[in-house]
Amino acid sequence: MRTLIVAAALAWTTAAAAQSTSAQSTSTQSTSAQSTSAGSAASDAASPPAAPAFVMMAGQSDAFEIQSGQMAADKASRPDLRAFGQRMVKDHTASTQMVMAAARKSGLSSAPPPALRADQQAMLSQLQGADGSAFDTLYVSQQLRAHQEALALHGAYARNGDDENLRKAAGKIVPVVTMHLDMLRKGDGGMSGSMSH
Repeated sequence: MRTLIVAAALAWTTAAAAQSTSAQSTSTQSTSAQSTSAGSAASDAASPPAAPAFVMMAGQSDAFEIQSGQMAADKASRPDLRAFGQRMVKDHTASTQMVMAAARKSGLSSAPPPALRADQQAMLSQLQGADGSAFDTLYVSQQLRAHQEALALHGAYARNGDDENLRKAAGKIVPVVTMHLDMLRKGDGGMSGSMSH
């Protein structure tokens, strides 16, 4: 079971942008992960998930950021949010690669990408149905929530995770997620700083 859960998280980068509803139904092992509540990452901050669950949850988080970032790059009415969406695609692709490399280094095998959680899929559907300033407002609201969850997940794992390689990767991701939150809170879609390896 450990291998199946971990495996589900390792190949999501290339599939994140093209992930479809049919791809979600192909992974029965990740069905229970889809039902994870939106606040689970935050509620588990003091006690991080085991390595397999962390890899899967990080994969879902990045896949959501990549897909919603692509939408923002296309649909946002504000140029700074279009730039921010492009930035999310770049930075979360990089964080995916970091986690995948750490998982491989720890001997965790690969498999199909994890499906988005039900609440993440619902948020994407909401974005698809919004336009103009309504899209902008919804996107910023969703990004604040998603980045707070990601910060709780990576921060907890960086402090107390059960795999050294994944702890190091999470520790490198924390400042980038923090920077994204700062940009959102300041209303700054600017391009200062970037994900570094």
